[in-house]
Amino acid sequence: SWIIQKEAIVKTEEKGGNKDRVDSMQKKFDNFITDLTANSARMTEINNECDQLIKANHMQSAVIKRRQKQLNEQWSRLQGLRASKAKSLGVLQNVQEFWRTCDETKAWINEKDLAFSSEDCGKDLASVQLLQRKQQALERELAPVEEKLSKLNEMAHQVMDAYPQDSSNIQTQLTDISAMWQRLKQKASNRKCQLEEAYMLQSFMSDSRDLLSWAGETKAILTTDELGKDVTSAEEMSERHLELKIEIDNNEEKFEALLALGKKLVPSSPMSPEVRERMKLLSQERTAVKEAWDKRNELLKQCTDFQLFYRDAEQVDAVTRAQETFLLNDDLGTSVDGAEVLLKKHEDFEMSAIAQDEKIKALSEQANRLIQAGHYDSACIASCRDNIIARRQKVKQLSAERKAHIKASLAWQQFSRDADEVTAWIGEKITVASDESYRDPTNLQGKLQKHQAFEAELTANSERVDAVEKIPMHSFVFYKMAQHL
Repeated sequence: SWIIQKEAIVKTEEKGGNKDRVDSMQKKFDNFITDLTANSARMTEINNECDQLIKANHMQSAVIKRRQKQLNEQWSRLQGLRASKAKSLGVLQNVQEFWRTCDETKAWINEKDLAFSSEDCGKDLASVQLLQRKQQALERELAPVEEKLSKLNEMAHQVMDAYPQDSSNIQTQLTDISAMWQRLKQKASNRKCQLEEAYMLQSFMSDSRDLLSWAGETKAILTTDELGKDVTSAEEMSERHLELKIEIDNNEEKFEALLALGKKLVPSSPMSPEVRERMKLLSQERTAVKEAWDKRNELLKQCTDFQLFYRDAEQVDAVTRAQETFLLNDDLGTSVDGAEVLLKKHEDFEMSAIAQDEKIKALSEQANRLIQAGHYDSACIASCRDNIIARRQKVKQLSAERKAHIKASLAWQQFSRDADEVTAWIGEKITVASDESYRDPTNLQGKLQKHQAFEAELTANSERVDAVEKIPMHSFVFYKMAQHL
């Protein structure tokens, strides 16, 4: 009767419904399995008793054997019903699992769909990067879904095999989920592209802002009025200027990249007007920096040229001042030897002055080149050149005057020396000529010979006396005038 009762329970057809209903059926089946397991040992005992009675040739052996067979057949049938019921419940659970999974999948897709539907693209580079990290996290959540949908398809086919009458509804459910999944993937892809464009836009705006700031600072450096005050400072400023050119050339690639990015953004960006305006500013500032560098470079070159010219002019001027000091010396010598030494020094001075003339000529040519090239300080260069040339002419004039003075002094010293010598000689001869010993008639022949020798000496020295008398008086007068001055 227990077996019959359990068969009745197992054979009871219960339709599956919601999850609670299926869970209730599973609970009843679990209780049935527990009872069946508990009575398995009892069936073993009954079979053992029957076998013993039959073996002992019990008088009801035939009845026992028949009843044993009947009981075993019922037990086997009950086991078969258990397996069938288990399978049936498994199918019901699969159905419930399928629909539950469908509902969860739809809910999950709807949740992610809402996340990918955000229109927030960030207001700056940092916020866009944050949104991109969130997008990447969401995309990682999408990766396992393909495998989950594949298992859902397998589950659907199992359910449709068990319940062919529900195939249409199941297929519709799969189609809906597949469509929702495809829309979600497309929306995720669109959102990714949207954020990538936003990132490019914010990168463009941020990088261009930095580059424009650099351009402004660089122009401020390039438009300064500061110039070198000497050759060293002018050359140092030129070196720093060349270093700045390297920095400008390095940033040229940034300008190119940003302008290319801007062209890419213009067709699709919601901020196309701002992008176009920023591209215009970039192009203008790029050109302005180059022009400012070229202008400053020319100015620094002219400054260096001017300082080099001024340094050479200072050197020439220093030599000229030294020459003027030399020529203003009023020492003209107090003897023939002294005058000759001064004349030799002056001739050496004139030789050195020739080399100075070459330097002044080169300096004048340098000044002319700078003026013809439109140097910013042409007036100062011309004035400096003219002053140097004028002073040089003055030095030449002073040199000629001093040389004439020295020559006049030499002539005077020679005249004084020769005149003194002739005067002394004449004094000696006057003493001889004044001798009245000739009045003594003794030794007249000797005295005559002595007088003839005296006359011969006078004749021999007449040219010497004439030479002194013929010294140009203008040399004497010029020397005395120079000595007076």
